[in-house]
Amino acid sequence: MQRVQQCQGGQFDLGGLRYDLETTLEAESSIWDFGRVDKIQIQGDHLVQLKRDSHSLVFFSQGENQHGHARIDGKRVPHGGKLQGKIDIIPKGSEFTSTYRGGYFSAAVMSIEPRLAELLPSYQGVLEIKPYLQLNDNLMRMMCEQFIHVSDPLLQESMLMTLLVYMSRKSFEPQVGAGFNLARKTKLIDYVEEKLEGPISIGQLANEVGGSVFHFLRVFKLSFGITPYQYILQRRVERARILLSHTDHSIEIVGFKCGFSSSSKFSQTFSRIAGTSPSAFRKSLASNGGRCQSVRS
Repeated sequence: MQRVQQCQGGQFDLGGLRYDLETTLEAESSIWDFGRVDKIQIQGDHLVQLKRDSHSLVFFSQGENQHGHARIDGKRVPHGGKLQGKIDIIPKGSEFTSTYRGGYFSAAVMSIEPRLAELLPSYQGVLEIKPYLQLNDNLMRMMCEQFIHVSDPLLQESMLMTLLVYMSRKSFEPQVGAGFNLARKTKLIDYVEEKLEGPISIGQLANEVGGSVFHFLRVFKLSFGITPYQYILQRRVERARILLSHTDHSIEIVGFKCGFSSSSKFSQTFSRIAGTSPSAFRKSLASNGGRCQSVRS
């Protein structure tokens, strides 16, 4: 079901996505069995509240918030500056509130029913989703950009399942201990995602956060729980899984796009981490109606 609405000011409610504004808002909403997407365009300052019985991602395609703060479950958190390409993750039942001050805002709010996870072959009863604001994750950005232009229900379902697994598995927050602070860890995550297609050296990673390579290796493992080499391989296999699921690229091209120097190296690494070969993984998607399987850690 698809619906287009316009509001010239006042209060406006889109099923738990509430706006209070004195300017123009346009909304295009699409609702299906396992969720909904609301594409929002707003011409100026506004207040927004979001609380739904589903996991929500807010993907900003344009805007800059001059206010600088928001609240999630009553806790005040930073939420200012340029928003383009940033993603907010609001788990089921969490309450997000923010005042936005700026010119033009454009965003897509994608809400995913938790019961969709029950269709995952590896589902074990729960997927833990944690709140995160202004996430700068290249892979999630790519998925969100593709999703908001997709109309086929099976492909929508497949992409949402992939996002659910990714959000539940990926560690966005720093671990407790003497690891990198949030800013440095985020910088490393962004750098790896940006450079996955080419070679990445330990020296380059260390230069991103400063300090010696020896110190970097120790602190990296404290922060991420694994070595840089293991982390990069996991990220490459995760990206390969997405490309195998949602593009028609040959397996050889997928391997090169994920930073592997040869098809044999790609196949060997993918098989070890995912538990199946790239070709078998793609065949399993076809036999399961296009649904994604999770990558094994």
